[in-house]
Amino acid sequence: MLDKKAYVHAMGIDRTEGEYKVSLQVFKPQGSGSDTPVDIVHTNMQVVKTKGKTIREALDNAQYRLGKEIFLGHLQLMCFGKTVDFSNPEELFGFCLKDKTVFLGTKICLAETTAEELMNTEISRGLMTAESFMNTITMNVDNSTTLDCEMIDFLSCIESPQYLAMPVLSVVKNEDDKEQKAEGENKEEEQDMEIEIKNTALVKHGKIIEERLSQDEAEAVAWLTGKAKKSDFVIDTSGEKINVRLTDDGTRIKLKNENGKIKYIAEIKMVAKPSKDIKNNSDTKKIEEKVEERMEKIFEDTELKTLRENEMDVFEIWKLLRHYYPKSYLKYKDKLNDIYDATVFETKIDVRVM
Repeated sequence: MLDKKAYVHAMGIDRTEGEYKVSLQVFKPQGSGSDTPVDIVHTNMQVVKTKGKTIREALDNAQYRLGKEIFLGHLQLMCFGKTVDFSNPEELFGFCLKDKTVFLGTKICLAETTAEELMNTEISRGLMTAESFMNTITMNVDNSTTLDCEMIDFLSCIESPQYLAMPVLSVVKNEDDKEQKAEGENKEEEQDMEIEIKNTALVKHGKIIEERLSQDEAEAVAWLTGKAKKSDFVIDTSGEKINVRLTDDGTRIKLKNENGKIKYIAEIKMVAKPSKDIKNNSDTKKIEEKVEERMEKIFEDTELKTLRENEMDVFEIWKLLRHYYPKSYLKYKDKLNDIYDATVFETKIDVRVM
């Protein structure tokens, strides 16, 4: 079977000059007759580059060149360039919608430069795998420094408003290698590259808007939508820097209509674990206050940037409106900005220090 199919694990898609440039990370068995096709020292991926007027045509062209059928059942990640139009998800993802082997939970991300560069990036001395990208995304999502995005999120927008956030992956040089190169101990081609997520892109009505979410703002969205599991940050108490880890202790999100105002109510219970031992109730109280103060600030800043300045509903208010007040949603679904203008946030934070 290995010589009949090309197993794609990650795909990069750029749009340029009226055509799609597709870069595929394809599994490459090392040697024939081996007990295992996986070589743990060398990369087991090759990058196949192809073009087409549509993504399907580009994949067909790759098949003709490889002499193998493109198999997307192992696809884990799809990375897009900044020029791709997301306004028609059914058309954009049409190349795989009829393929029942494709996982609808395939991760979606944006490349800081181009998707082609990302697919070509070798990490850790020649290692080039979709798992490396996936691990970076998973770690950041789990720690609330970015927001998760999957293919199903785009497909669910086919007949609905489209407000989506996705991780932005950047290629950076390993800092240790930079120092070694400065000392003349390393060559450029030997440098390790790393994948970093500094911010989160926002997609509104098919277009990537200029504003992005910082790590703190992505954290705010995660907590306010009940998706956060944990987060880490530093607070200043009496001139002392203390690391704090927050974990979710129960979050309730609801929408309430009161006298023509829409209340977005987030009741968030958190457990705060500081990096120092707490000796008395006074210290505990200080940490609770600092955590609440910090969380309220990032909530307000994020609401201002997304909903107020960019009319970007990352909080999925429209979904809550459809759930709690279906008649109102039908009335306002084509003028949701009226709903956003009438929405006020009410956050109730309960911090317990351990």
